[in-house]
Amino acid sequence: MANPGEITLVAIGPLTNDAVAMALEPALTAAVKQILVMGGVFLRTTTALSMPGEFNVWVDPEATAIVLNSGAPLRFIGLDVTLQVQLNRAEPDRLHATGRPFASYAGECAHAWIDYLRTAYKTRRRSREDARKSWGSLLFGEDRVCGVDQGVPGVNGA
Repeated sequence: MANPGEITLVAIGPLTNDAVAMALEPALTAAVKQILVMGGVFLRTTTALSMPGEFNVWVDPEATAIVLNSGAPLRFIGLDVTLQVQLNRAEPDRLHATGRPFASYAGECAHAWIDYLRTAYKTRRRSREDARKSWGSLLFGEDRVCGVDQGVPGVNGA
């Protein structure tokens, strides 16, 4: 709360803890610069017939409703977008090169994730989810959250 408007809350899982934090400290919603949520699916559907919605929203719809109605600036990056993004080794290298402690740590974690995927799935396929979607705006100070303009009226100037 000491630096209002400077903190971006990045939610990469269900919004349960975010909703609890808002309940415990209502001033949080006015203090954050934005809440960046990896959640939802907007222009497609999930492939899991047993789960009719994207996991992070589906498992705690009450918490999602609290966050959506909080009044905090929100940016959702849906599963339909994150599945179109691939993480390569150049991205974590760029993070590490910033010299910023968290960016370096995130770069190390990204390399470990790429290594894990290659071992676990015996493939050269790269991570498509979680990693890259928020790094641009969060770590490089750029507004380059990965999104895809699919020509939907009212979206990205379409």
